[in-house]
Amino acid sequence: MSNYVDAAEATTRFLEVLQKRGIGFQPPQIEVYDRVPHTIVRTQRDGIYHLRYIMSLAKASQLDLIKYVYEDGLSDNRTFVLDQFGNGHQHYVTMNMDLAVHLLDEAPDQCFFAVLLTDGRMFWRSSMDFYHFAMGYNVVVWKPTNGNIPYDVSPPGWFTPWTDVLAASPAIVE
Repeated sequence: MSNYVDAAEATTRFLEVLQKRGIGFQPPQIEVYDRVPHTIVRTQRDGIYHLRYIMSLAKASQLDLIKYVYEDGLSDNRTFVLDQFGNGHQHYVTMNMDLAVHLLDEAPDQCFFAVLLTDGRMFWRSSMDFYHFAMGYNVVVWKPTNGNIPYDVSPPGWFTPWTDVLAASPAIVE
């Protein structure tokens, strides 16, 4: 597993992994939501990958410093989710909920979030799973004090590790 210097290098590595799996794709697009750029990769079969490049995982103690307005139970829900899905780690990943809903509207069955860490690890999950997780465990910060876009707090242990190709779909060799 190689380390990444920046988001461009991580995106290049992710595209190489897609090619190894036989997934064709269009050039990545940078789309801006709430003044923040997001990398979106669209596949040739109408799939969408939202790439989330993370320099370092945030610790749960950092989340406790944020003051919430009318967010009853969020701290308890977040603690429960980190304990159950964190695999012993007290770290979390945040995801923009408006973007998640937008991508689900565009491609509900073939939309995925991919989390790329600087140490080379990659995680993924379908956007539908992500949405149901966020709503089911109520770990969405609806009224953040550091902006106006709601975001989800998910432990990386809940995401599925992206491994090298174990099997690929059949292809015709000419």
